[in-house]
Amino acid sequence: MPGPDGLENGPLRDYTGIIGAGSVWSTARDIRKFAEAVMSGKFGPSVQQSFVRQGKLDFNGETDGFRAFARWDSTSDLLVIFLGNVASGATDLLRDAVPRLAAGEKLTPPSLPANRAMLPESELRHYVGTYHLETGIDLDVHIERGTLYANDWVLRPMADG
Repeated sequence: MPGPDGLENGPLRDYTGIIGAGSVWSTARDIRKFAEAVMSGKFGPSVQQSFVRQGKLDFNGETDGFRAFARWDSTSDLLVIFLGNVASGATDLLRDAVPRLAAGEKLTPPSLPANRAMLPESELRHYVGTYHLETGIDLDVHIERGTLYANDWVLRPMADG
């Protein structure tokens, strides 16, 4: 995961009590087989209707630095599967770019945001606290080693102040 000094290993957690999320090892081939079974209705119509909406399948997951997604569009019949071990915005850019590239569209590389100097810890303290999102998720914003975090994610300044 991105950390104050570059990429760092995600925190180790015990997910053995969770069935089907975080405790499952998979490959891109496994995800493809699952997606194809869902799209074809092999698991039944209710599963197909839960995942396939308006001719599209789109699901993803993220745990402690690992990201995965599958995206299918019935109009192009393109199925894109991604599994990665770096949690960053690059995954989202890939998810959006690959179908466009497969359709022959020329894309310009995205511009990366400028990295601003880290703020002094005295200024970072203004942001510390628990933020309640409309989705019901709480973000614990705290300082570790002079860096601001939201839960396990590093917050980097993108503009002055």
